[in-house]
Amino acid sequence: EMIKGYSELVNPIQQKRNFEEQAKAKQRGDAEAMDSVGYAYEYGKGVDKDENLAFRFYMEAAQKDVPNAMRNVAECYLMGTGVEKDIEEAKKWYKKVEETNYNGMDELKKIFEKELKGQ
Repeated sequence: EMIKGYSELVNPIQQKRNFEEQAKAKQRGDAEAMDSVGYAYEYGKGVDKDENLAFRFYMEAAQKDVPNAMRNVAECYLMGTGVEKDIEEAKKWYKKVEETNYNGMDELKKIFEKELKGQ
């Protein structure tokens, strides 16, 4: 839901406000907000782009069983975004995502297949 707040259609001032709201929610322990803050850092939405921080926020949310964050962690390991590329760790997180019946599994599967073909 909050990811929409960082859409290309949202002006940068509003993106910054959205980021600030998510940062406050993250401080209250909202795990989904942690994932959204990670997204903001990964793509520089309302904040300076920082893939290392993005990964840290994704991981924090993933460890609280947020399926989208688990997906993001899997993809970060697969692509080496904010963390050293690690195919085995990516597969581990992929499997965790699969167990949650995450509705974005088809997209994640395509990303894995494409990336692993290039190996």
